[in-house]
Amino acid sequence: MTQSNITRGIDHIGITVPDMEEATHFFKHVFHAKIAYDNMKPGNAPQAGPAAEKVSGIPKGAKAIHIRLLLIGRSATIELFQFENTRHREPLHANDYGLQHMAAHLGAC
Repeated sequence: MTQSNITRGIDHIGITVPDMEEATHFFKHVFHAKIAYDNMKPGNAPQAGPAAEKVSGIPKGAKAIHIRLLLIGRSATIELFQFENTRHREPLHANDYGLQHMAAHLGAC
């Protein structure tokens, strides 16, 4: 196995949220998260169109309008996505396929 094939850890976890500012407030309040940066802000050209649909697997016409990375301690970052122009479904149940939950270590090491 070459050095380039070694997994060193998780870089980030992506979560789609209905409201970027509410989600950011939640992560700041509960996990003491800090904003690393906004990859895309409202007012920027949205991530949309055939290329975005192919790469991200989003439905035709969907638009990512805000993407933000949050830092939580010295662990993986949380990447928040806010979409428009698409239908949203209710959150999945624990027995369904897909990201079901995330857990964090709180307190002193």
